[in-house]
Amino acid sequence: MASVLQEHIGRASALDGLAVIEAGDAGRYRDAVGAGRQLGWGYFFPYLLARHRPERSVVYIGEDDGSLCVFLKRRRRIGTRLDVLLAPAPMDAHVLARCLERANDFNGDFGARVMKLDARDVAAASATGHLRIRKRKS
Repeated sequence: MASVLQEHIGRASALDGLAVIEAGDAGRYRDAVGAGRQLGWGYFFPYLLARHRPERSVVYIGEDDGSLCVFLKRRRRIGTRLDVLLAPAPMDAHVLARCLERANDFNGDFGARVMKLDARDVAAASATGHLRIRKRKS
């Protein structure tokens, strides 16, 4: 019983400081992505809003050391998982490492992923030493 309570508390604290993304976040999101110069469909704000699927997934947004962090919490057969949906904007390798740490704390393992990473940010992301980067689509 105690481990179930500890797991719940750990999951809740991993979401501290994050908020569900809303249309009102468009301005600060645009500014962060503009400062980081990220491109691609994954960085299109309406795409993030569309990732909300009732009872299946929630997009969270938060700030860390001047970078905007975007997470995706999904309900799956194996349980609820938190991943880093987009690398921080503007990109900061230390912030990315903390984002992965947060997601891993929520998940209770080391399986968190960065789902979308701009090609310009690959070198900085590799510098964390925490990621194995694979090109999935061009």
